[in-house]
Amino acid sequence: MQALTPYIAGGISRYDEEWSPRCFGDNITAWGTPVILIESGGRPKDREITELTRLNFVAILAVLQGLARDDLAGYDPGVYDALPLNREESWSDVVIRGS
Repeated sequence: MQALTPYIAGGISRYDEEWSPRCFGDNITAWGTPVILIESGGRPKDREITELTRLNFVAILAVLQGLARDDLAGYDPGVYDALPLNREESWSDVVIRGS
């Protein structure tokens, strides 16, 4: 989060902790595989998708750097817990229009 805040301050949220059988990250974790999951679907309509790609690249590099330095355990989990929950009404899996 520290790596992304300079670029999208106030634009980071989290999902609830409930398990869902249709969620990729939940299933991979249930199979015993360690996961670093980046959910990145939302962006303002006036911004290019390449900006989202760059932000994901920065996030992945920051995590890889933390793994290489072996210093991820030093991060305060309270920072994640303090993130606002993602608004569920802001996206849809399926949109049906017309009849």
